[in-house]
Amino acid sequence: MKNTRDNINQQIQYLLRECESNILELVIDSETSRYFVYNQFEPSFQGTSTSVDYATGIMLELTEFLEIPRQQVLNTAYKQAFDKFVESHHFLHIRFQKDFLWLAYGK
Repeated sequence: MKNTRDNINQQIQYLLRECESNILELVIDSETSRYFVYNQFEPSFQGTSTSVDYATGIMLELTEFLEIPRQQVLNTAYKQAFDKFVESHHFLHIRFQKDFLWLAYGK
């Protein structure tokens, strides 16, 4: 059973507050989003003389972690699980088209 959007939003707020993470939500469609922790993010842009038709970043996909059903409250054990998840995965250079809706959360 997947976590609800409200549960995922609670986790994101906790990660922003307690882990000082930057999180990017990439909206795929009205029911699907992918979530990333990012170290660097550059949105697409259109200028008068140049434009970049895609957004880029150094990111780690977090969707799998956020969708794990959890009975526990957001506490030290959750933070430790998050830290272990980040340490055991690799950040990747990611690029996606400018047409995707994205939301960046961070401090």
